[in-house]
Amino acid sequence: NPAAASAAGTAFIKAGNSFTATVTATNFSGAATPNFGKETSPEGVLLTPNIVLPVPSIPPALGNGTLAGGLFTSGAATVTNLSWGEVGIITLTPSVGDGDYLGAGNTTGTTTGNVGRFYPHHFVVVPPPLTSLTPRADLACPSSSFTYMGEPMALVLTLTAQNIANVTTLNYTTASGFAKLDGATASKWTTFGASDSIGLGAVDSTLPTALTTRLSISGTPSGTWIAGVGTLSGNVVLNRSASIDGAFDNLKLGIAPQDADGVILLPGALNLDADLNGSNERQQVATGMVRYGRLRLNNAHGSELLALPVPLTAQYFNGSGFITNTADNCTAFTLAPQVNGAPTSYQYGNLLINNPQPSMTVTASIPTLASPLSAGASVINLPAPSLSGSIDLTLTVPAWLQFNWTGVLGNPKARATFGAYRNTNQFIYQRENY
Repeated sequence: NPAAASAAGTAFIKAGNSFTATVTATNFSGAATPNFGKETSPEGVLLTPNIVLPVPSIPPALGNGTLAGGLFTSGAATVTNLSWGEVGIITLTPSVGDGDYLGAGNTTGTTTGNVGRFYPHHFVVVPPPLTSLTPRADLACPSSSFTYMGEPMALVLTLTAQNIANVTTLNYTTASGFAKLDGATASKWTTFGASDSIGLGAVDSTLPTALTTRLSISGTPSGTWIAGVGTLSGNVVLNRSASIDGAFDNLKLGIAPQDADGVILLPGALNLDADLNGSNERQQVATGMVRYGRLRLNNAHGSELLALPVPLTAQYFNGSGFITNTADNCTAFTLAPQVNGAPTSYQYGNLLINNPQPSMTVTASIPTLASPLSAGASVINLPAPSLSGSIDLTLTVPAWLQFNWTGVLGNPKARATFGAYRNTNQFIYQRENY
C-alpha cells in the first residue's frame, strides 16, 4: 500500500480487486490480546471504509469487510480478500463485528493511514449514438456519406470506467483529478497505443488495407470525465499517401484506450485487427467512407458578348481513374466580389482572375455561389467582357481537393477565352450568304 495522499499518488489496487490487511486486538498498552476471538460465541471485527479523496463522495461498502471471530489467532487475523469497488483513497476503521463486545458495548479501533490509490479495473465503449463519427466535420453536412482524404471526421467517443464487477466507478472524474485518460490533449490521440492514449487504429476491409499510420488529429480535441463517464471528441484525419489510392469505402476505426495507470478495455471487447497481423488489438467504434478527391476547373470558350459558364467538378479516384463524385453536395466556395490589384488581377473570394488578355475589362459582377455543388458539379458564370481575349482562373480550394496538375500540388486552374471557338467545326456565330 503506497498510502497515496492525492490523486497524483502512486496507484495501489484496481477497483474491486482483492487486497490484504491484518487486524490485531490490543490492550491499552498496544499489546495483542490473544483471547480475542475465543469467546463462547467468537467475536469478529467490522472494517468500515472512510473516504479521504475525492470529496465529496459516498464510499461503497468494503467487500468482505466483516472478519469472523474464528479467523483470529493470538489476537490477530489476516484477511486476503478485502476489496473496494471505487476510485480514490480511503482509510479503514475497525470495530466489534456485532457492535457489542460481551455486553460491554462497542469498541472502535485505531483508524488506518491512507489506503490507495484505487483505480478502475477496465474501460467500456458506449455504443452509438453516444459514440459516433460525423463525415466532413469542416462542413455543416451531417448527411454526407463520405469524407475526402485529408479532411477531418468528427469522432465522439463515450467510455465508462468500471470496477471488476462491471459497475461504473463514479469517482473517476476530471474535476477530482482521478481520471487519468486525457482526451483533451492532441498528443494523447496517438495511434501507437502508448500509455495515456486513445490508441486509434484504422483498416479498410475491402482488400484489406492497414491505414493506422495515416491517421492524425486536426485541431484541439476535448475530453471530460463526469461520474465515471468520459466524452472524448476529436477531428480525425485519414491523410493521403505519397501515391494516389483508395477509394476506402469500408473504413473501420478502432480504439485501444489506455490511461496512465494502464487501465484498458477488456480483452473480449477487441474485434479489430488494425495492423493486419492476425490479432485483434482494438475495438471497432465507427465505420466510414474515405476518398482521394480533387476539384477540377475546366477551360471554357465562348462569345465575348455572352456570359461564359466555366464547369466545376468534384472528382475522386475509384481505383482505376478519377470520376465525378456525385455524392458531393456540400463543397461550396465564396465568389463574392473582393476586387484587389485591378486591372491585372481580381480576387473574388476563392476565385482569382488574372492576366486579362489583351486589355480586357473584367467587371465585378460575378455572382456569389450561394449553393454548394450539386451531384459533384457546378459552374462559375463569367460576365461578358465585350472584347475578345482570355483570362486565367485560379480557384482556392482546401488541401484535400488540390491535385498535382502541373507537377506541383496546387489549386485548380483554367483559362476562359472570349471570342474564340474550340474546334474547326464549332463556331460562336456562323453566317452563310447565298
